[in-house]
Amino acid sequence: MKKTLIIPLLVSLIIASLALYVGLQHNSMGEFCKEVEVNCNIDYLYSAGIWSAWYITSFVVQISIIYILKLLLHFKKRVLTKRSSRTP
Repeated sequence: MKKTLIIPLLVSLIIASLALYVGLQHNSMGEFCKEVEVNCNIDYLYSAGIWSAWYITSFVVQISIIYILKLLLHFKKRVLTKRSSRTP
């Protein structure tokens, strides 16, 4: 169970960080700036919101996929076990 949570946590961390990094690098219209001037003062609260949105979304999607796969494998195992235990 720990691996089921640790791997999606790490992958979500990487995805969210990469998305925020790309957003900051391509900040041509000053979305991440507090005031649009020559010097851009980064709005850290807005950046944290963007990062957490990516983090939560990717984590929920990964956990959902893992849960659905476990249900399908459990169902497949039960169905195959019942069919193979019948005698002709």
